Amino acid sequence: MRHLKMFAVILAVSIAALPAAGQKDKDKIFESAWTATPVQIDGAAVDWAPETLNLWNEYKLNFGFRHDANFLFLIAIFNDPKFISSLDQTGMTIWINPEGKNKKTHGFHLRQKMVTADQLIGEMEEGGQILTEERKAEIRKKPLYRLFACDVVDGKGNPVPHPGTASGTYRYARSKTGAAFEAVVPLALLDDPAAKTKLDLSKPFKLGFEWGGMTAEMKRQRAAQIGERGVQARAGETNLEAQLTSGYEGGGGDMGGGGGSLTAMRGGPKKYDFWINLKFADRK
Repeated sequence: MRHLKMFAVILAVSIAALPAAGQKDKDKIFESAWTATPVQIDGAAVDWAPETLNLWNEYKLNFGFRHDANFLFLIAIFNDPKFISSLDQTGMTIWINPEGKNKKTHGFHLRQKMVTADQLIGEMEEGGQILTEERKAEIRKKPLYRLFACDVVDGKGNPVPHPGTASGTYRYARSKTGAAFEAVVPLALLDDPAAKTKLDLSKPFKLGFEWGGMTAEMKRQRAAQIGERGVQARAGETNLEAQLTSGYEGGGGDMGGGGGSLTAMRGGPKKYDFWINLKFADRK
């Protein structure tokens, strides 16, 4: 967190000199810079010099990209807290469109999820790690783990299988004035194996940032909650007091105990997104 605060000072001094991006910059092409040294993914942002960043004015957000032969590194630095409230709940989805369209067809969802020890072992082995029985026993000493996961998703945000063997990850660090969202993703995950147009990293393509809104998982949970309330109502929970308490077909109750009003639950966290043209710089 100390590194993030130090970087915020550097950023404030140089922010006026940063190139600004907005909805009028539809034809502007941003570059991912070649790096011979992998970026440390820690959310501290110290690997990103101000001159490597761009500014998206609408959300007061700085963003940048770097890559090597195998991985894409990216960062989004939020300078206004009002745009990050939903980031905690939904994570961030990065959309890739090789046809140059602002259209969601293929992407990857960077989010936190809780897994059991055995689920963690399974994911580590699927990722190519070889675990000894001693290491597995050490992992099982803790029942639950928080993963900074990377799920390949279709245009509706549903996880889909991908032939790429490695996965991505991210780190997210908050400060009093904002937050830094830093990620690494294998280049193999950028290409959609089902798409007719294949991604050519030597040419510009569309890349979208999206956070907030209702994720596919949240929608499934919502549907299950609504279905459960319907079953309860049909079983006899139809009096007004019960409806207001549960939020079922009422206007002001909590849904599921402390979940906010039904209207708020339907809307979910506020969604933000924007698209840019990105091109990979040649290897130096």
